Amino acid sequence: MNFTAWIPIFAIVVFLTLFCLWHVIVNTPRFIPRWAWILLIVFTTPVGGIIYVLVEVFDAGTTRQDAEGREPRSE
Repeated sequence: MNFTAWIPIFAIVVFLTLFCLWHVIVNTPRFIPRWAWILLIVFTTPVGGIIYVLVEVFDAGTTRQDAEGREPRSE
C-alpha cells in the first residue's frame, strides 16, 4: 500500500486541528465553553474542527441579515 498518497490528507487534518485549537485558545467561544470545544476538536478530528469552523469562525449568522433584511441587534 502506498502511504505517500495519504501525506497531504494527514497534513490538512493536522493543520485544521492546530488552527482550531489556536483559534479557540486565542478567542472566546460564544456557543459552548472553551473546554468543550477543545474536547470536541481533539476527540472527533476532523469533524470537530469542521464544526468549530462553521459555527465559531464563520460567525454562525450573527453578522448577517435575517430573511426579511433586518440587521442583527447590537449587544
